[in-house]
Amino acid sequence: MGASLLTASALMSQRFMALEEGTWNGGLPAEPDLVVIRTAGGRPCGAASCAQLADYLSRHPGAGPESFPWLPVRVVPASLPVAAIILEPGPAFTVVTHADGTPAGVLCWADVARHYHEAYRRLDAQFTATLNTLEESVCMVDEDGRVIAWNPAAERLFGIRSSEITGRPLADFFPGRDQYSLRALATGATAHRTLHEPHPEKWVVVNAAPIRLGDRIIGALAVEQDVTSVVRLHEQLDRTTSAYKALEGEISRIRERGDPFERITGRGHAIQRTVNLARRVAASDATVLIRGESGVGKELFARAIHDASERRDKPFVAINCGAIPPALFESELFGYERGAFTGADQKGKSGKLEQAQGGTLFLDEVAELPAETQVKLLRVLQDRRFYRLGSDRPRVADVRIIAATNRNLEEMLRQGTFREDLYFRLDVVTLEIPPLRERLEDLADMVHQFAREFALRHKRPVQGIEPGVMAALMEYSWPGNIRELRNVIERLVVLSDDGMIKAEYLPPTIGRGRPPEPPGSGGAWHGRPQEPPEQAGESGAWSAPAADLPSAAREAQRAAILAALKETGQNRSLAAKRLGISRSALYYQMRRLGIS
Repeated sequence: MGASLLTASALMSQRFMALEEGTWNGGLPAEPDLVVIRTAGGRPCGAASCAQLADYLSRHPGAGPESFPWLPVRVVPASLPVAAIILEPGPAFTVVTHADGTPAGVLCWADVARHYHEAYRRLDAQFTATLNTLEESVCMVDEDGRVIAWNPAAERLFGIRSSEITGRPLADFFPGRDQYSLRALATGATAHRTLHEPHPEKWVVVNAAPIRLGDRIIGALAVEQDVTSVVRLHEQLDRTTSAYKALEGEISRIRERGDPFERITGRGHAIQRTVNLARRVAASDATVLIRGESGVGKELFARAIHDASERRDKPFVAINCGAIPPALFESELFGYERGAFTGADQKGKSGKLEQAQGGTLFLDEVAELPAETQVKLLRVLQDRRFYRLGSDRPRVADVRIIAATNRNLEEMLRQGTFREDLYFRLDVVTLEIPPLRERLEDLADMVHQFAREFALRHKRPVQGIEPGVMAALMEYSWPGNIRELRNVIERLVVLSDDGMIKAEYLPPTIGRGRPPEPPGSGGAWHGRPQEPPEQAGESGAWSAPAADLPSAAREAQRAAILAALKETGQNRSLAAKRLGISRSALYYQMRRLGIS
């Protein structure tokens, strides 16, 4: 029960002596600190303490009780709240009575004051604990606008200690600001979840109300929740949204302009120089030779050149010169008439040149063209005519030729494996695409672009990338270039089931030891010299001591491929199957290792 509802019976003292009038024998009670009640007909009518009686008798030895100046009493029922009793002033003793009106006890004001002091201390402790526990800032002011409560959350929010502000006017610390607690004090107005800036760069959601005692406002209370970070985040979101909408508009404008080179990621000088050259050559019909390592995006450039040219509405046809057996290549490129050879389609078939009429023919891995086909392609480039197999009727080759290779054509010219006249026909404009290891400034953009792409494709949202992942990717030499990077990022996205791309998901070759030797490096990386391996013959073991680990790895691969070809009678399909790799991978390794 609260202190204000405490009844008189809860605080009354039963240590008293009730005497009927005229029954006092003139002596003092056995316990001198008790209040003596003088009664008339069983009802209280006067009272005195033992100390008062003793003092009176010492000064009036012959006086009787009837002459003692008995103090009047105030009679209250035992069920009356103490709060109602103490509001009535007067010097009389308070006597608590039973329901029949007989004395039940007395109220000693010292006990009442002691009890209310203890109740105040308890309430103050509870109030203080509440203030200190709340995460919200609490400010309470009295009727003069002075701060009477300022909790630790308010100290943290505004940087003002409680000892500095308590007892002082709130307006002294927040000049020129509309404080909701002061408004509630002045007008009685309340506020509920109102956004407010009480201090520069501080935003809060405030609840405020006046403190009333009856009809009188004796103070005000404001509870404020810090939402500064939320407001700043909202502002940042607004800015980001505006930037996004601007970017979206720019993308729409780019799409309207039809600029296909925007698909090529990279802001570095090397790649931008290549892009700018490709933009310039796209407007013409000149033959283009794109050079670069495997996986750098040669076909992406070829497609962009086509889409930026006047032939954009016509077909773009790609053919991989290294993936088609020499015996079938001419029929794929030029097409054939009905019955041109055994097994041919009886209806005949158009070749890639016909399929690309009016558009662009992309010859990927052009260095792998068979020698006899090189002559016929040269004729197409010179005369702009070609013949289907089994036909003597010339056909117009209205196509633009874009070729690509990762081979050293100049070396092939010296070796006589590539025709010089064809080389000069193809090499009208050359685009050199730098490998990924030479444009690492673009790596981060590519990683995030591919991560978003594969996150959408595989429905696995990516929320972050561990710093160690990016460090490992930057240190790797990327022999497979952008194609390898795409594969690695797809692997990381698929394995990141918790939304975080982690270093533990990286392939074993990345970030765990030295990266493999990039194509064309010729063993330029020099590590710690290795112990010379045992020498052996051509059967697949070592045939010569290696200078370092890259050279040893190359020789081991070369020996294994030679052995597989020998065992299968130079059947490359069977050799690839025996080695556990695809045929195109075998062709690539043979070219890289110089195996004819």
